[in-house]
Amino acid sequence: GISPFTKRFDLLMQKAQIAEDTFEGNEYTRYGDIMEPKIREFLNESKGCDFKEDKRIADDIPIGRRYHADGYSETTGCVLEIKTTSKMHEEVQDYGVYLVQLLFGMEMFDSEIGWLAVYERPEDFSEEFDPRRLRLYTVKSSDYEDLQKRMELAIKSFCDDLKALKENPFIARSEERFSRNAATDLV
Repeated sequence: GISPFTKRFDLLMQKAQIAEDTFEGNEYTRYGDIMEPKIREFLNESKGCDFKEDKRIADDIPIGRRYHADGYSETTGCVLEIKTTSKMHEEVQDYGVYLVQLLFGMEMFDSEIGWLAVYERPEDFSEEFDPRRLRLYTVKSSDYEDLQKRMELAIKSFCDDLKALKENPFIARSEERFSRNAATDLV
């Protein structure tokens, strides 16, 4: 419900297998795919880290939960989330959606520490890595307990709505019922 790219209702319809996800990527997602390994490699070399891509899957709720980490350090237990964007901010809180994604990943990995690596995308989409364009934010899960509680409520609300939609797909006609959710105030 907080993504500027996917409406909550559309995601519910996809998860209920009533609608198909037709998004195949764009120039922004492709650029992120190109830069992500370069950023991870830079952090590993410059910070002495051992980040590797990793994922966690949990089936503790009806839709299951999955998180693909851009990096996870077995040594430190730190989760790495990498983003490329044209909108740079000074404070990590200003990256609301990214922060929620990282906190979710930290929960999935049972990690107290996470890094949000934000790379300023150049206008020409240059694929040459420039360390001056990278900002690194350290996130401690204990600093975001309130936000994590709101995330849990949003996930529960989504699961409840998904269950109702799967039981009766015809209620999808009342989209406004599924547009409200506990995630609205997350960021």
